[in-house]
Amino acid sequence: MKIGIEGALYDVYGADRYKKMKEHGWDACDFQWLVNTDKELFVVPEEEFEARLKVEKALADEAGIEFYQVHGPWKWPSADDTEEGRAERWEKFAKAIKGAAILGAKYIVI
Repeated sequence: MKIGIEGALYDVYGADRYKKMKEHGWDACDFQWLVNTDKELFVVPEEEFEARLKVEKALADEAGIEFYQVHGPWKWPSADDTEEGRAERWEKFAKAIKGAAILGAKYIVI
């Protein structure tokens, strides 16, 4: 059994965020960067998206933190009531699922 925490709380520590989690007794992280589709991570080129997540994975691995789940995209207010809105949502979901795989997370919360 692992004890985890939502990762966004530790973003203030920069590159040491996962080391701080481990120091505070956590074993796992609930990764939050894929929730808000208006954030930069969803608009950068695919190569940069992958590279940024690989850096996160390396930092977490080095600190002994596992990504046990990722929170997937959520947009409020919902824009799923049009064909265009649903197409965008599926695009973002696909990207988040890929991100979860890069991080090694077994679960994605939708």
